[in-house]
Amino acid sequence: MIFLKKSLYALLFSGFLIPPLVKAASFVYDLKFMSFNFNLVAPNNNPYWNSLTKMQGRLMPQIGVQLDKRQALMFGAWFIQNLHTHYSYFPYSWGVTMYYQYIGKNLRFFLGIVPRSYQIGHYPLSAFKKLFWFIDPTFRGGAFQFKPAYDPNRWWNGWFEGVVDWYGGRNWNNQPKKKNYDFDQFLYFVSSEFQFLKGYLGLGGQLVIFHNASHHSMGDNYPYGGNSYLKPGDVTPQWPNGYPYFSQKNNPQGGEMGKYSNPTILDRVYYHAYLKADFKNLMPYMDNIFMTFGTQSSQTHYCVRYASECKNARFYNSFGGEFYAQAQYKGFGIFNRYYFSNKPQMHFYATYGQSLYTGLPWYRAPNFDMIGLYYVYKNKWVSVRADAFFSFVGGGDGYHLYGKGGKWFVMYQQFLTLTIDTRELIDFVKSKTSK
Repeated sequence: MIFLKKSLYALLFSGFLIPPLVKAASFVYDLKFMSFNFNLVAPNNNPYWNSLTKMQGRLMPQIGVQLDKRQALMFGAWFIQNLHTHYSYFPYSWGVTMYYQYIGKNLRFFLGIVPRSYQIGHYPLSAFKKLFWFIDPTFRGGAFQFKPAYDPNRWWNGWFEGVVDWYGGRNWNNQPKKKNYDFDQFLYFVSSEFQFLKGYLGLGGQLVIFHNASHHSMGDNYPYGGNSYLKPGDVTPQWPNGYPYFSQKNNPQGGEMGKYSNPTILDRVYYHAYLKADFKNLMPYMDNIFMTFGTQSSQTHYCVRYASECKNARFYNSFGGEFYAQAQYKGFGIFNRYYFSNKPQMHFYATYGQSLYTGLPWYRAPNFDMIGLYYVYKNKWVSVRADAFFSFVGGGDGYHLYGKGGKWFVMYQQFLTLTIDTRELIDFVKSKTSK
């Protein structure tokens, strides 16, 4: 009887609550296409990154229910297809989206499997190169954002973002089960920037944490399919006395048999704190003109395996600096990025490569200097960006910032990205044809 009464009260409450919600709800849809084209020309046998060409397209259709002006429930999928190579199956990789969103005046909140395009933060290239955002277009978790509207009369302006991503490693590739890993890995993002003195001075910071919750959550005993491409005596950045974890046919686990094998990465922390000088108010005819300088650093928490055990947790700290300057006028821009560190990043790249390290491999060098030109065109339904830039990588003594004799390698890259918002395009066509 008590249960019946409670059920009746619940139904009566729902009767008052649901009709206004249903009345306010409306059907929404979204369809975005993105083409990502990338070409890298690099010297043969350089220790950083070899020549590479990638041409891929991504489609992301979504449908949902707009509950009110601020809230929505969305469902969809994404599909990536290679354009530079032929595969007999479609798609090359894919995934789903399903999430709740709240977009208020100053606050935003997302929960579920959410497109990364909603992220407003800018994160270090040492943690994520541009390709990462294309091939892994969703985060699985939640995001909180504080972004009040710009107010020129307020003494400050800025924004903050925090994201928890149930990352799970390389699962976005939809590899066979044996090549995937348990969801015992997490990815945390924090990013913020605030401007003062009418925008002339800015303070910003970015924090990225890869956390492995279990020593055994990365698949087999040699996680991420790691297999050193080095042989005894080979030279690699950061290891002037030779890489101690090289693997061979009779010793696929690397290291010295019976003594130690490959390292297991438990945590990786990337942080970038910077000062920003913005000259847009001095030159209002420019699209943007600014420069930043700050630390570009990381910490790796790892252990070395002895048989099946992971003992003696250790830390590798890389402290470096980075300068960045950019100027853009009527869509045409130029930029310069210079990084330096006496203890460069990605300490175990020789074992895990890009299956673990999703950042730009040039952060393994004591120096790199990137100089580029670009053009951007954007309206409501299409966005196009073309980049061409040179990178000068190496220097120091080849392993550290201080010293002489280290080789410099020159790399040349081109990017072309095209994004089409199909819903906006349809509305644009309708507005033209209805006249």
